[in-house]
Amino acid sequence: MQDIIENPLYLEEHLGLPIPGNIHAVSVCLPTWSSVVNYEENDEVLKAKLQSGYPRFVLNPVTLQLIEYAKNKMNIKSSRYILPYPSRHIATECMKYIRFKSSSDKVEIIKLKGSSVYLVVFAKDLKDFAWEFWQHTGQGLSSRQAEAILIGKKEKSEEALNKRIKSVVSKLKDVYKCSSSDVYLFQSGMAAIYHAFKAISSRSPKKKTIQVGFPYVDSLKVQQKFGPGCELITDLETATEKLNELLASGLYAGVFTEIPSNPLFQTPDLKKIYEITQQYKVPFVVDDTISTGYNTRTLPYCDIVVSSLTKNFSGTGDVMAGTAILNKKSCLYGDLDKQFIIQYRNAMFYKDVKVLDKNSDDAEIRIAECGHNAEIIADFLKGCSEVADVFYPKYQNHDIYKKFKRKKGSYGSTFSVVFKDPEFAKKFFDNLKVSKGPSLGTNYSLACPFTLLAHYNELDWAKECGVPSHLIRISVGLENTKVLIQRFKDAINA
Repeated sequence: MQDIIENPLYLEEHLGLPIPGNIHAVSVCLPTWSSVVNYEENDEVLKAKLQSGYPRFVLNPVTLQLIEYAKNKMNIKSSRYILPYPSRHIATECMKYIRFKSSSDKVEIIKLKGSSVYLVVFAKDLKDFAWEFWQHTGQGLSSRQAEAILIGKKEKSEEALNKRIKSVVSKLKDVYKCSSSDVYLFQSGMAAIYHAFKAISSRSPKKKTIQVGFPYVDSLKVQQKFGPGCELITDLETATEKLNELLASGLYAGVFTEIPSNPLFQTPDLKKIYEITQQYKVPFVVDDTISTGYNTRTLPYCDIVVSSLTKNFSGTGDVMAGTAILNKKSCLYGDLDKQFIIQYRNAMFYKDVKVLDKNSDDAEIRIAECGHNAEIIADFLKGCSEVADVFYPKYQNHDIYKKFKRKKGSYGSTFSVVFKDPEFAKKFFDNLKVSKGPSLGTNYSLACPFTLLAHYNELDWAKECGVPSHLIRISVGLENTKVLIQRFKDAINA
């Protein structure tokens, strides 16, 4: 890990290398603006060079090996496509989704012999629907579990798994000041959001949801694709008024938001929103992935907190995980607790939980240092004449963020920067000497043209929502701040 902090992956010759440098990395080096565009355009030459990728968007090489192994072992026709899942329950959900979206029965489930893995097997013309479920719900088989099957390693006992889960849950319980029984672990942050959405939808199956603030792309997609639809409120100044008006209609099942939002880093007034949702007895879900429970206190102001543990909590960028935490003091706790108990089935793989547990031992110290460093870099960029804006809780809705900021908390380790000249932004990115790829909250700095990666096929819509196409998201790590500032100065001067 120290090596990537001191020797970041940003050169063209680094294209496609995993970030960090191991087979289970969740990021991949896309070192130039043009490489990101080529990635989004599905350029075959570029795709062939990718040795990794965010697992919900790019199948890990080990997972791809498992798919080929499964095809041979189970005599599945080469014309058929496969996606592996860690349980029959999840595989069945995937199959039902594909059938519902396509009105086709050309999909089936097969158990991989000698394992607890289930294969969703489908025809080529159903690939898009199958991939939607994989990407948006974040419940796919982990690369570590795929690796264990390929090398013939026996799975750890349920007792060993539960012991590791208990350790991680204990850490989260201490951070959020809640009961262990109200903390649920999932394979990814999106899996946590998906399960929160399912719990809410079970209460009101035919009602839409509401998203307050422009959110992370897949958070919105889950609400749009797995339910009747979603009402998006982007103007935070009028959000509570609009929310009150919508909820008064009785047509909405739940409300989602982020603190702060990704990538605009705006903070909605959770307290006011929660007062409104409680009045109408509608669940309120807050995603604190960006701020983390170490920096903000959010559980008292919502019904469910969801968070991606892949990011700051782990820090290394080599394991996927997420959590959903219920607020026991909520007037809706009984309903939501019941839904989680009914629907929840642990699908975590032992080795993933073991790595997560180890990585998170120093989470509080790391998150504090990364937040301190990020504020220094954000302040530097804010003062540069070439910069149009820096989106960071210190500058966006600062007074509101302070309401929920912990006494020793920071503004987080991640922010977005927008330059006055889009062409300048591209050159700046190409010359920036920090690791470049998707994800955030890592112990090493990461930068990416976020709007291109998340909204390439809807750039005009994103722009209408206030998200410029040349926005660059920067996650600041544990590097020496003097070194980092020099790297940013060099990129601007170049």
